[in-house]
Amino acid sequence: MLVGVWAVLGVAGVLVVLTGWLPAGDAREVALTRGAPVQGFLVAITVLAELADPAGVFDAAAGACARLARGPPCGCSRWSPCWVRRRRSG
Repeated sequence: MLVGVWAVLGVAGVLVVLTGWLPAGDAREVALTRGAPVQGFLVAITVLAELADPAGVFDAAAGACARLARGPPCGCSRWSPCWVRRRRSG
């Protein structure tokens, strides 16, 4: 569903430029000055997440947060997650 929305928005953007409602020079300027930094950030954060996940960075951060919070807020443990407890009681 989300891919369809982006496809429609992409076609609409191309039509706006082709019909002249937004001059091509202005569209290029907006894409480079506003779009490129956002795209660069998204690519960088995705690469960082892909490198950090296998290294266990997110698991270590979650463990540190759970220790600082004195356990998970729902009271479940590592060996008995919430969804197992709900299924047994329900």
